[in-house]
Parts: sequence; C-alpha cells; structure tokens
Amino acid sequence: MKPMHPKTAEAVVAIITWRSSADVLDDMGKVVSNVMLNDVFALASKDGISVPEIETYRPGFTETLRDLCFLRTKDIITTKQLKELLVKSWENPGMDLVEEIRDSGILEGPDDTAVDHAVKTTVDANPNIVAQIKGGKTNAVGFFIGQINKVLKGKGNPAQIREKVLDYIATL
Repeated sequence: MKPMHPKTAEAVVAIITWRSSADVLDDMGKVVSNVMLNDVFALASKDGISVPEIETYRPGFTETLRDLCFLRTKDIITTKQLKELLVKSWENPGMDLVEEIRDSGILEGPDDTAVDHAVKTTVDANPNIVAQIKGGKTNAVGFFIGQINKVLKGKGNPAQIREKVLDYIATL
C-alpha cells in the first residue's frame, strides 16, 4: 500500500475519531441542510426514490453523507470534493468512504510550494486588489481565491488559499 498523503490521513483520522463524538453535530446543520436541499434531493428524484427510501436503495449512503458533511464542516474537504464523493457514494451503494478517499487521491491537491508560488505571482500581479484588502475590504480576497484556484486547476483548498493570501499580503 502506498503511503497516505497528509491531507488524506487527516480526513481518515477525522472520520474515525468523530463518529463517537456528538458535539460536532451543531456545527453541521448548515452544511447538512444545503447538501440535502441541493444534492441529495436531486439524486433521489433523478432515480425516483423518496428521501425515506434512500437507505433501503442506497445502503450506507446516510452514514457517508454524515461523514462528508462533517469533513466539509471542518474544512477538510471542499464543497466540490463533497459533491464528487457524494455522487460516487450514490452510484456505488455500500462504498467505503475511507477507502475511497485513500485510494482515489481526491484530497491530494497541489503541494505547498505550488500554492505559495501561485499566491505570490497572483498577488504581485494585482496591486490594486492588495490595496483594497489593506484598506479594509477583506472580501476582495475572494478575487485571489478564484484566480489562484484557476492556476491550480481547481485543486486548491479555498480556506488554505485565503490564509496564505492574507499572510503574504501582511508581509508586503
């Protein structure tokens, strides 16, 4: 077996340790409601399954859904990764989420060097946006997140990019 990428290991450990802890459920409400309204209902409707029938026709899906919402709540996975894994779970009833995360490499995004380089070049090329952020318009960092994620071909973690952008701007 190949060694686990650190991000994959973080996800696996998080899933295993949180399953016995109920205190995180409060934080998951918004994620769960968004995923249910936007994704689960669409998948079920497409296959003519009502929500109460999901576990009958898709064994293990509700557990996978819960684990994915937890990982998203903790910013371990992005919304895009959640949706991709949710569809895989729907299409493969009984799928083991831990194995899928480990074997697919879905969390193995760009290394820190690539992210740091993309942050530096993108920020340096946009001094007007930097000035806006330094002037207190912190929502302008969203521009950088989008541009950097384009450079990283959608593989960047928005929370990580945000942190790196703000850290880099603070040094300017």
